[in-house]
Amino acid sequence: MTSDLRSRLKKAAAQLKADGHPELASSVETVLAPGGWTKLRASAGAGSASEAGKTVPFPIYMPEVLRAALKKAADDKDVASLGTLVSDGFRAAAEGRWTPPEEAWTPPAGQARVNLNVRVDAAARAALEAALPRLVESTGRRLSVTSVAIDWLLEELGVEDQLADPEGPAE
Repeated sequence: MTSDLRSRLKKAAAQLKADGHPELASSVETVLAPGGWTKLRASAGAGSASEAGKTVPFPIYMPEVLRAALKKAADDKDVASLGTLVSDGFRAAAEGRWTPPEEAWTPPAGQARVNLNVRVDAAARAALEAALPRLVESTGRRLSVTSVAIDWLLEELGVEDQLADPEGPAE
């Protein structure tokens, strides 16, 4: 979701509340939350597990501190499934609704690395794999399915600022 659209939807929710329509405002806020588009598709009948397709295991190798921050942020934001959120990111990137940042997130050195194990929609992953050459060209950086998943999670859950190296830059 582009930041302009997100901003307009936030304003719409605030206006709905001000006009005495809290239930409508809540619906808009639900769509804005991480994983909200999945809830919207599901409520329209297009997001059921049988229609969404087969899910497959997708281990995402990352620093342990990042995995902990992502899980905490997902819990704080009531994200039902990190795998569903990753699948949403795969679709958004494949469909051109979202582009990974031109600069890759770089974890602090010396961090222990672990897997974040999720299940993703197989069709969404395949669509992303087919779109990777276009995304590489548009960002000018090397991308993989894993790097796209991490970029999407960082943006949707807003945890990047929490991961700054507490020691500061090496001098």
